[in-house]
Amino acid sequence: MSSITIPALTGLRAFAAAIVFFGHILTPHYDVVPGLLQYGWAGVNIFFALSGYLFQHLYSETLIRGTFSWWEYIKRRLIRIYPITSLVVVLSAISAWDRITMIDIGLHLTLLHGWHPKYRLSLNAPMWTLTLEESYYLMAPVMIYYLRKFSDDLRKRLAPGPSGLLLVKTCLVALLVWILSFALGRGLASYHQDLVYQVFGLWDWDVFSGTIFGRLSDFVAGMLAASLMSMHVHRLKGRGDLIVAIGVFLFFCSAGFIHTHGGATGVGEHKFGSIAINGLGAAGAIIIAGLHAGGWFSRLLSSRVAVVLGECSFALYLIQFMPVGPFPKISMALQGGLESAGVHFLLAALTSYLVMNLAALLLHRLYERPLGLAMRRKWLKRGT
Repeated sequence: MSSITIPALTGLRAFAAAIVFFGHILTPHYDVVPGLLQYGWAGVNIFFALSGYLFQHLYSETLIRGTFSWWEYIKRRLIRIYPITSLVVVLSAISAWDRITMIDIGLHLTLLHGWHPKYRLSLNAPMWTLTLEESYYLMAPVMIYYLRKFSDDLRKRLAPGPSGLLLVKTCLVALLVWILSFALGRGLASYHQDLVYQVFGLWDWDVFSGTIFGRLSDFVAGMLAASLMSMHVHRLKGRGDLIVAIGVFLFFCSAGFIHTHGGATGVGEHKFGSIAINGLGAAGAIIIAGLHAGGWFSRLLSSRVAVVLGECSFALYLIQFMPVGPFPKISMALQGGLESAGVHFLLAALTSYLVMNLAALLLHRLYERPLGLAMRRKWLKRGT
């Protein structure tokens, strides 16, 4: 497995976590905040695309060479998510003990809660994404292997001719593969929706946004972007800012279409609505590739502040809606308290963000990172 770190992508995590946070906390003020702040949930699309990109970048070589170890891979995934996740689940369960069941706790500890619409948002709402990440972890090695084989074969078949033409051809093939993944994901989501209804008698209204099937194209977009970067690294290096600009343009095009066609709930009624929503992940994947290629934006997100915020972004994401004592959502309670004291809602949101980031940083530095390092020393082979 490649051990190369990409600081700009760690910084991007901070940005994605921030727009998710502000999107949540400013919900009561959607009538007056700018449109971009109403779509904080789009940060989740970026997170999924980032997972696809990093996994393709990190694991494709070991899978092709035959040195990939499923056991080491699973241990790394457990070390990555379970120290902080298990703590948050336990603390959330203690605070919400009077309104949850042991089934709820068990499903959250195993990250299976997202498969059942009744439990998807029950204990700590943002945790629904971890079910999708867990599902992707299990699927990813097979997907990465076959995408790498396909990419290598495609490069051999299309290699004759100018390198610029090869780039255009492979981008068009990548677009086709992304469209196929989008169509496949929606088909599987529909089957899952019917299955849940038959087994549990519940209609899963969020199946296209809340399951791995509905979000499959986000992960695939990241994987495809990583494959293109690998194939054309020498041509794309130094053009990162241009690639980022293209991704940002497409991101705003998708967000603008969603905003002018009924928002996140109403846009689904338009025949291009689903494409626009999934287009956010594809645009995010292009931005990720641009940051990896280098440039001013890459240097900005590689700054010490951005990287530190990125390192604790997972903790921030999990604790922002954690129930604490009488408060069902701690960040919303903090925001409401500041507004009740007469603080302007925007200043209150910024203050809440800083306070919650400080809590996340302490949690990361004092618990998540030390425990993760101890688990790595105990569980993983040296040099892996």
